[in-house]
Amino acid sequence: MRNIFRGPFQGLSGASGDESTQLQFISRLLPVLTGVIGVAGTLAWWRYADQT
Repeated sequence: MRNIFRGPFQGLSGASGDESTQLQFISRLLPVLTGVIGVAGTLAWWRYADQT
């Protein structure tokens, strides 16, 4: 994915060099992890909620 804010904001965030790679990995991991937790929570709610 092309990062359109790379030039002007890269220096402000302090993300450069090796830290940029780590930041990019975490930036992609967090939404995926949030989605997985959300789906698991929804399925658990459907399974164990009192539906009487």
